[in-house]
Amino acid sequence: MVGQAKLKGSYAYRCASAVRIKSATNHDAAFIKHGYEIGINEGAIADVPQLDSYLERALAGKYISMKSKKVNGEGLTTSSVLSRFLVAYKDDVPVGFAQISCVCGEDNDVRNEVLYVFVDVSLRGKGVAQKLIKEAIESSPREIVLVARIIKASSFSCASEKLLSKLGFCVVDETERTKFLVYLK
Repeated sequence: MVGQAKLKGSYAYRCASAVRIKSATNHDAAFIKHGYEIGINEGAIADVPQLDSYLERALAGKYISMKSKKVNGEGLTTSSVLSRFLVAYKDDVPVGFAQISCVCGEDNDVRNEVLYVFVDVSLRGKGVAQKLIKEAIESSPREIVLVARIIKASSFSCASEKLLSKLGFCVVDETERTKFLVYLK
């Protein structure tokens, strides 16, 4: 109880409680693109060819065909991906977002993936990412597996894994570059 009271009075708690999560609209496209560009520069995500086209299709709710390594690391798989974005607002200004994608693979496996979480540099470590991921968990259908990937070379990989573990994710596989985590309901 003492720890909880201490947390409630903290700056991080006040920041996170002032943040509201909403579904993204086309008005959020410039902010999301900016977040992607920062993530690419920081090494948190791989480069996205034709980023404008990709985001336009994703924000419009259109399926995107993607090739990626299978979870076991052997070979490539083609998936159809339908993305949605959750945007964190503080004082009506976007400060972070999460991309959650419904992935339909070649083997007819269906899963939701937390593909990318971005938080404005000034609010990192203040609970915004945690709030976004909690909303992703709560808004995902219970019958569909929720997974996340962490790029190991990213400077945020340790903090990301710690946060995801705290929220109920568990590492199930890893390749040379990536860790795969599954949300255990």
